[in-house]
This record gives sequence, C-alpha cells and structure tokens, in this order.
Amino acid sequence: MAQFAYRARDSRGAATSGVMTASDQEDAVRRLRQQGLTVQSVSLRAEAGGLGALARIQVGKPRVKPSDVVYFANQLAVMIDTGVPLAEALESLGQQAPNPTFRDVLMSVAADVEAGQPLSEALAKHPKQFNCMFVSLVRAGESSGNLGLMLTSVADYLVEAEETRRRIKGAMTYPMFMAGLAVVVVVVLMAFVLPRFTAIYNNKDAVLPTPTRILMGVSDFCVAHWLPLIITVVLVTAGAIAFFMQPVGRRFLDTLKIRLPAIREVCLKVYIARSFRALGTMVTAGVPVIEALEIARQTATNVHFQDVFTRAVEKVSQGETLSDQFFCTTLIPITTSQMVFAGEKSGRLGAVLLKVCGFCDRDLKDSIKKMTTMLEPAMIAFMGLFVGGIAMALLLPMFNIGKVLAK
Repeated sequence: MAQFAYRARDSRGAATSGVMTASDQEDAVRRLRQQGLTVQSVSLRAEAGGLGALARIQVGKPRVKPSDVVYFANQLAVMIDTGVPLAEALESLGQQAPNPTFRDVLMSVAADVEAGQPLSEALAKHPKQFNCMFVSLVRAGESSGNLGLMLTSVADYLVEAEETRRRIKGAMTYPMFMAGLAVVVVVVLMAFVLPRFTAIYNNKDAVLPTPTRILMGVSDFCVAHWLPLIITVVLVTAGAIAFFMQPVGRRFLDTLKIRLPAIREVCLKVYIARSFRALGTMVTAGVPVIEALEIARQTATNVHFQDVFTRAVEKVSQGETLSDQFFCTTLIPITTSQMVFAGEKSGRLGAVLLKVCGFCDRDLKDSIKKMTTMLEPAMIAFMGLFVGGIAMALLLPMFNIGKVLAK
C-alpha cells in the first residue's frame, strides 16, 4: 500500500484535496469516484529522505491522540449529515488518517460496519481509542436516529476535557521546571564545585564555619557513594510508583489531592467538571441515568468521587433521587447539589449538569490562576533559600580568605 495525494471536486463543485492510502494509482482513482468525487489529479506522495526518513523511525505503534478522535468524530458527523453512507464514510476517514494506528482501527471499524454490525458495537471493540462514554453516546444516537448530533456532542466533550487537562498541565509546568532546575543546580554544586573548594581549604588547614563543614561533608559523602545513592533513588522512586499503583496507595494519593489546601480547590473543581460534563452530556443525549452514572464514575479519576457515584448508582436504582446522594457528601458543594435538585424537579437535569460544568470551568480558570500566582513566588523563595543557602555556606570562608591563603 502507498499514499497518494489527490485533488478533486465534490458533487457541489467545491474543491477538496487530501492524502489517501491505496494499492496503486488506479485503485486510488476508483476509491475517490466511489465517494462521489470528480478526480482532477492523483499522484504518488513523495517519500522524504534524510532527516525525514529518520523522523519516521519509531519504536512500536504511535499512540492515538485525543485530537485524532475529535477530528474523526467531527468529520464523521459532517459526512453522515450530508448523506454519505456510514461504511463509506468510515473507510474514507480511515484511509486519510495520518496516524497508522488509528488508520488500522478505523479500517477495522469500517469492515465491521460493512459486515452489518452497529457502529457502537464496532467501536466497543477498541476501548483504548473509544471509551465507554463514546460508545454509549453513539448507541444513543443510533437509537434516536441522531447519530451525527451525538458524534458532535462527543467531540465537544473531548475538546472540553482536553482543554481542562491542558490548563492543569500548563499550571504545573513552571513549578516542575523550577524544581528540576533546583535539583540540577544542587547536583552541580555538590559534585563539581564543592570538591574544588574542599581541596583548597584542606591544603590550608583552614578553620571553616560549621555550615561549610557540614556542606563539604555531605559533598564528600555524595561523591564517594554516588552509585549507591543513585541506586537508592531509583529503588525508592520505583517503590513509590508501585505503591501508588496499588488501591491503598491510590486512595492515599487521592485523599491528599482533596485535602491539601494548596491544591484542594483546583482538584475538586476538576473532578466535578469532568464527571458532571460526562453525566450531563449523556443524560441530555437520552442515555439511561443508571448507565450514565456508571460511566461518570469511570470518568472520575479520584476514588472518593468514584465512591460517590457508586453509591448514587445503588440508591438511584432503588428509587432515590440523585440530588439526595450529592447532599450526603462534602465533596460536592451544597449550591451544586441544590441546582441538581432543581434540575430533577423541572425535568432538565442534563441541561443543569452542563450549566454546572460551565460554572466549574470558569471557577477552575480563576483557581488555577490563583494557584499559579501563589506557586511562582513560593518556588522562587525555595530556590533562593535552598540554593542560596548552599552558595552562602560555600562562600562564608571567603570573608576570611586572606587569613586562609596566608597560611
């Protein structure tokens, strides 16, 4: 199979172009005509050499990004709304997918749909690319006949979720950079700078200040035992990762996230916005409430929020209201629970949940801004005290440098 660049016009005369995979040029022309396009040109896509070929070398299959899934959902929604048969639309999108992993997935989905399977069942075979919420909304769209609308809803949800993730990642970039810089500076000072000063002071038999002696002793120990120290750091890091991957460790970490004053407000808003957006999108789309709660529980990455939704599934299935379960937890603000109660009474639960997400998103932006405002000076102060303290301990003998060098 090879890739071909093409230019064509659709039934309305609008120009279109792209890249598709086909066995040869005739096969590419045939596929384009099957899509109702008037072919203008088809040419074999040139393979990049040199650095371009080197850039394509990769270990394993490339990961499917959320943006790939968003683009697929939007494009499929447009093609369905314009009357393109589902199997043909899937095959066309699969052929044009630049990610080879996603291309294989879409071609497999297209083959299953062509064989008579519903789209939701075909997508469910690929849970890594299409999560349970995606499949549930597609199933709801198939039942209601609004598949295009449901795909657009899925794309909107994924875009909002990715935007929230980027906000959090952006807020943590600066503190992580400063922490990494502090580690590098300390390692350089302890491993390369201090040993030189140690040799000077030892040769002069200088009486050094206590902070300098302590610092030089630590430096000597690190230089003499660098290999065991590295092994210890690696083992401790691996042990911590293994611990936090266990249920007990995960619960401990999730508890810290919702209790530490510095990050509690941001974390709570993230979890509420994420789970309520999933719940509101599905309820609005007509997904049964119990199924929607189950999926919302999976989207809530904190075990304490998962416990809330697990209890809600049990109680709602017994006839109790969803708002009652939210009133019973301190993780969800009372005002939010009151809005959910009003939504249940008015029969507009889905719309209310989505409105709550909008409030949480706006509050989240403010909370991230406040957290960043506090973290930046805190990290600068940490760098000043920690690294500056080492530098001062190193330079204290310099105040008596004349006496030291005179010996």
